[in-house]
Amino acid sequence: MTPGGNRGWLLRLVIAFGFAQAAVSMARPAVSYRALALGADERAVGVVAGVYALLPLFAAVPLGRRTDQGRCAPLLPTG
Repeated sequence: MTPGGNRGWLLRLVIAFGFAQAAVSMARPAVSYRALALGADERAVGVVAGVYALLPLFAAVPLGRRTDQGRCAPLLPTG
C-alpha cells in the first residue's frame, strides 16, 4: 500500500462521527422540550441537561489517562 493511498476508512469514520454528533445534538434539546411538555420546572430541566455532561466527563478522564500512558491502540475501534 502506498503512503496516503487508501483513505476511504477515514471518510467513513468522519461521516459516522458526524451522524453521531448530529443525533446527540438533536436529542439534547428534544429531551429538554419533552421534559417541559411533561410539566418539569427549571430545576428539573437543568438536571436533565446536566446528566448529559456526566457520561463524557466520567468517560473522558480515565480514557485520557489511558492514552497518556501509551495504550491507545485498543481505544481506537471504541472511539
